[in-house]
Amino acid sequence: IDDISINNPDAEIKVAALEFSTDTRWLYNEPKSAKEFIWQPVEAEVLTSLGAACKELESKLHKSNGGFMSSPSGCYAPVIILLSDGEPTDNYQEGLSILQKNNWFKNAIKIAIAIGDDANKDVLKEFTGSIERVITVHTIDALKKMIEIIAVTSSQIGSSSSTADKDKQDKVIDQIVIIPRVYTNKPRTTGDGYKGMLHQPDPNKDSDLLKGIIAVRQLHMDVLKETGFSTADEMLYPSNHRYLSDLLSYVAVGARSVENQEHRLTASGLNLPVGMKNPTSGDFNVMLNSINAAQHSHTFIYRGWEVESKGNPLAHAILRGYVNKHGESSPNYHYEDLKRLISMYDPNKYKNPAIIIDCNHSNSNKQYLEQIRIAKEVLHSAKLNPDIKKMLKGLMIESYLEDGNQKVDGGVFGKSITDPCLGWDKTEKFIYELADILREQNKK
Repeated sequence: IDDISINNPDAEIKVAALEFSTDTRWLYNEPKSAKEFIWQPVEAEVLTSLGAACKELESKLHKSNGGFMSSPSGCYAPVIILLSDGEPTDNYQEGLSILQKNNWFKNAIKIAIAIGDDANKDVLKEFTGSIERVITVHTIDALKKMIEIIAVTSSQIGSSSSTADKDKQDKVIDQIVIIPRVYTNKPRTTGDGYKGMLHQPDPNKDSDLLKGIIAVRQLHMDVLKETGFSTADEMLYPSNHRYLSDLLSYVAVGARSVENQEHRLTASGLNLPVGMKNPTSGDFNVMLNSINAAQHSHTFIYRGWEVESKGNPLAHAILRGYVNKHGESSPNYHYEDLKRLISMYDPNKYKNPAIIIDCNHSNSNKQYLEQIRIAKEVLHSAKLNPDIKKMLKGLMIESYLEDGNQKVDGGVFGKSITDPCLGWDKTEKFIYELADILREQNKK
């Protein structure tokens, strides 16, 4: 870890260790650099006060009041490693529920190491959020090796070099998680026009799908490498998802695709969140049926193979507005729309009910500057209604470097050649405003 820190000019890696048995004790009063950190004797005792440890950890995951996240230059999301060889002996769920509300904890890289077969892996899964982040070891040598691998790898990930975008995330991470929306396909209502980078990596030349696939992968990899963010894309063609499946952290199914059986079945086999947009008609039932289908297991043919899916518990709703019978755009982000959807979104039928508001498209009638007002109205609705606040998980914003849009041959660098977008200067200010609104609303 010390070598990683020395070779990384953008981050200083510090270590803190919390011992919990009959009580809790930090080995040092504040995090130390890897070079300064020296292990002190830690002894296993009869009791395992995991609940108390969770509360103590939560008290330190703050910027103020003696918290560990108070670096003047800002902090990355922490890496948290839990070691356990048995069962909690206190009310761990009370402490864990408090810890899970902490935004630093929510965004942390969380890993648990079960030492031997007596460790309660269900508890460790609750802590990390996934059984895939629980690792079991049976010998001292294996434990040492695993700690080395996890500590080094997670430190490399957690301290990846910052850019302008990463700097913005660091300043709002207590309230907002940013997922860059990098859409490389463009659905065309009539079938004509520029269909996106996948079809035309050079929009001024003819289609070249092989070059398009390579360009699309490279773009998503560049964003990941240069900003530290994994990205979102639209799954316009289900069979093409495999070209990006190792890079994406979020997928959206568009309004024209959400009724399609192949999109629903493919979504059921993905291991990442999939947002199902309401169709262009605005029918909530169609969207909810799509979510229901995606959350169930299926057997179907995918890319010429018979495959089985387990169901995707993270399929959820995106409201993007709709078009009425006269061809006019109508919004569905208002307070009454959200209440209506929540009344239909039965938590006994759907896993992890969640709503994201697409602030552009028919919600704004593609008036891109309206996205700011719409987002603020949605947050106000959440402030007024605890059910909306609980269900609302995010906002989808169309943003680029320059305001507006242009024709394919417009020639303005950084201006959209598809839908009109909010420019970066306005986006940056907007992100800070949203974070301030959320901080004010979330004050206890």
